[in-house]
Amino acid sequence: MGVPIPDTPKTLLEKLRDGDEISQSEFYTLYREMIVSLGTLKGLNSAECDDLVQEVMILFFDKAREFHFQPEKAHFRTWFSKIIHGKIVDLLRKRKSALPEEMLESVPAEAEAPDRLFDLACQAELRRFYLQEALQRLKVRIEPENYRIFEYYVLKNHSAPDTMRLFGISRNQLDKNKSRTLAILKEIVAEMRRDDPEMELDFD
Repeated sequence: MGVPIPDTPKTLLEKLRDGDEISQSEFYTLYREMIVSLGTLKGLNSAECDDLVQEVMILFFDKAREFHFQPEKAHFRTWFSKIIHGKIVDLLRKRKSALPEEMLESVPAEAEAPDRLFDLACQAELRRFYLQEALQRLKVRIEPENYRIFEYYVLKNHSAPDTMRLFGISRNQLDKNKSRTLAILKEIVAEMRRDDPEMELDFD
């Protein structure tokens, strides 16, 4: 049995609209780290980040039925980041209301307005998610040993001599592995982009 291929945000949303509880669990697992990272970026502590994840997920699952992928009109990245940012603002306001006046400076004032750094962080987090998904699909398409060589040499950026020595291969074999694997990876990304046109992931 092969490695299961993860859903794209588009297919996950389609399943969520049908009330698929497994997809809810999968979405939670996939996006929890992203939400925590963005909450930390905006100054939330660990407990607040836990609250953020719960509140974002509750609102997201409530609103998921209303969202439809329309690349020219409705971008998942923009919609989801607005949900996260809105809940971050709510939590910072809650913290602010509970603090004595002399401690109010601990609440970042700039966090209540959208900013370019937050948008860039969202893009980076989603790109990381898409990359992980593409690599999972790659594992299904090539031999395990070829993937290990590609992972060690290209993804982990080890030197060619170290890779050749570790795997007992020639420089010609190493170059062919990289070329063929990158070609397959680009095909995978193209397939994913057909399913999710707003996906931003390139391998040039």
